[in-house]
Amino acid sequence: MSAAERAVVAHVLERGYLSPEALASLEAEGPAEDFLRRLATALPARRDELRAAWQRALDDAPTLPPPSGALGPGADAPTLSPGPSVLGPVPSPSSPAHRSEPLPAVGERVGPYAVESVLGRGGMGVVYAARHTVSGRRVALKMLAADRVDDPSALERFAREAEATARLRHPGLVAVHERGEHRGNPWFAMELVDGRSLDRVLAEEGPLEVASACALARQCAEAVDAAHRAGVLHRDLKPANLLLTADGRVRVTDFGLARLTTASRASLTRTGEAVGTPAYMSPEQAEGDG
Repeated sequence: MSAAERAVVAHVLERGYLSPEALASLEAEGPAEDFLRRLATALPARRDELRAAWQRALDDAPTLPPPSGALGPGADAPTLSPGPSVLGPVPSPSSPAHRSEPLPAVGERVGPYAVESVLGRGGMGVVYAARHTVSGRRVALKMLAADRVDDPSALERFAREAEATARLRHPGLVAVHERGEHRGNPWFAMELVDGRSLDRVLAEEGPLEVASACALARQCAEAVDAAHRAGVLHRDLKPANLLLTADGRVRVTDFGLARLTTASRASLTRTGEAVGTPAYMSPEQAEGDG
């Protein structure tokens, strides 16, 4: 498997679109050179996103050849004839997909906020600690990663996360204050929680006592219930998305895979398509119904 193919596979696994077992089965179904085409066929709604992941891999290793086949936009059926990439054409470095502005540096202004430090980076974005230049309020400022700004699916998911979180008002949920755009890159400012993620606590201190675990589970359930009553399904509950404050409270964060349950909102997920982190999925999510 080439470096670019491994990058696409990592993208799929990271977002929980397919389980490792499903990917292994897909790989075993046919020739290795035809793997990406089978993957694109298995995830038709993700073709543009997979192509973007392939393009980013090409940016890192521009001499990689495109795979054979033609499952790009508008293709009706698989073919083994030479032509565009399995995941669609790869734009040149001068195309719009490669013109994203760099993310802000420490000290730079983003809307009414001054960036103070980087809190974390992920595949989809960056979170900064920032301070409102008038009120002095400190916030967690989340921005889409620069290489995702031209990805329609990533933009829609980012907007949905901001909208979903802005709906919520509960002590166990991280609140969003406002949102905006900086040099074409969307951002939203949310409550800055002074605490550690549960996965970090477990890694540093080991398993929780039973009484503590039960108390945290109850707080988490109350917060998720409030989100459900507001029409928001989180769909990615896991230790990394639970923040523990110094006084022992749980705060649920990261609504990047949330689904809005109101009839007026279209889902980004097709029926039968699983999203989430495989190890923490509910049975309904694993079956594509969550």
